Amino acid sequence: MIKCLAPTAVPVVPKAVTVAGEQLYTWCALDTLFFPALIGKAATIESTSPGSGTLIRVATGADGTVTSVQPATAVVSLISPRGTGPVRSSFCNQIHYFASREDAGPWLDAHPDGEVLDIEAAHRAGAAIAASMLSDATCADPGSDTRNDCCAP
Repeated sequence: MIKCLAPTAVPVVPKAVTVAGEQLYTWCALDTLFFPALIGKAATIESTSPGSGTLIRVATGADGTVTSVQPATAVVSLISPRGTGPVRSSFCNQIHYFASREDAGPWLDAHPDGEVLDIEAAHRAGAAIAASMLSDATCADPGSDTRNDCCAP
C-alpha cells in the first residue's frame, strides 16, 4: 500500500519521503523539503530526475535542515504558481529534483518562466510558501461556531 502525504495515487514523478522507516509520497519536491519540519521528524527523500533518470537523495533533520544532498549538484525546478486551475497540475507537477542545472536544461527550455534552485534555496522557498499557507489557513477558536474550510471534517 502506498501512503501519501497528499490525497493522490503515485505522483507523476514520485518523490518518496521515508520517515521513521515508513515510505510516504508527495506531489512536489518542495513538499518533501518542508514536511519533515512540520511533523518534527528527520527524513530521507528520494526522487528520480525526469531529465536523466539519476536518483537524487536528500536527508533532513527533524528541524527540517538539509543535512546531505546526493549528488551535491542537485537542484529543484520552480515555476510561479498560476492563479487558475488545480494546484497539482498547475504547480506541483512542475516542481522536480534534477541531478544538476545542466540536467534541468530541457525543462528550463520548455518552461521559460521557470527557474532552478539549489537544494538549500529550494528548502527556504518551500518553508516560506508553507508558512504563508499555514498563516492563511488559521482556523477559528475551537469553542466557536464559526469554522474555516481548513477545519471542516
